[in-house]
Amino acid sequence: MAGGPHELARYIRQLVDSDGKDTAACGARHEDRPEPQIQAWVSRKAATSRQELTLSDLKRIQRG
Repeated sequence: MAGGPHELARYIRQLVDSDGKDTAACGARHEDRPEPQIQAWVSRKAATSRQELTLSDLKRIQRG
């Protein structure tokens, strides 16, 4: 599975796990499946619009 919500969810997890330090769009991969909370959020219609989210916002999304 490449691109789309799945990859966005993995990237968000990478950002949160590194406390915003690892902003590379590719590189070390986390587990094959992103966390359910992040996957659910990026799959929602609201996630398709342009938004500015802080690291705190991303952490809140991860926590559910």
